[in-house]
Amino acid sequence: MPILKSTFFVLFFTCFLGWSQQPLSKKEELDFLKQVKQTSEHTETLKGQFLQTKQLSFLEKSIESSGNFYYQTPNLVKWEYKEPYLYGVIFKDGSLLINDNGKKQDVDLASNKLFEKLSDLIVNSMNGKMLTDTDFSTSFFTENGEVMAILIPEQKQLAEFFKAIELHFNSVTFLVEQVKLIEKSGDFTLIKLQNLQQNPSLNASVFTH
Repeated sequence: MPILKSTFFVLFFTCFLGWSQQPLSKKEELDFLKQVKQTSEHTETLKGQFLQTKQLSFLEKSIESSGNFYYQTPNLVKWEYKEPYLYGVIFKDGSLLINDNGKKQDVDLASNKLFEKLSDLIVNSMNGKMLTDTDFSTSFFTENGEVMAILIPEQKQLAEFFKAIELHFNSVTFLVEQVKLIEKSGDFTLIKLQNLQQNPSLNASVFTH
């Protein structure tokens, strides 16, 4: 992305965020990245619940869903939807495993570069690697005592789908607690992670399709 265009997006989101959010200094940014890296290195598994809100411009009400979330290093992720429907998604061994209320489907991520990149995006948002991903231009802010990272996609495929990605980190654990995917249209998906447990024991059956 040209420097002027990248700068424009960063300035735009800086202004849009309002006065309650302050950019991190370079030292604060480096200290924060160090803390996230240390947390990632000491995190083997994660477990919790999630609340997902989908906001679409053509709908008066947002769409909400919820369920359980599991992560195991280096790249196992499971989203287990419980409400309003039963639906499971597992990213495992280069595949996207879908369980739609008993109807199972396997998608080879290598054959779909966009899905493969989205898989990397999800995993890297959990382990903190996304913050230094060269496919994004990243800015850091403080908001209500927590750190928020705003990532502007520079990789072509991602830029076709997302205007920006916001990651909110807990100020004590340095774990991601909120992910917001903002589409080019302005529609967005907000995922809030709740009751996160760091390094719980996970049975292998959790990631069984």
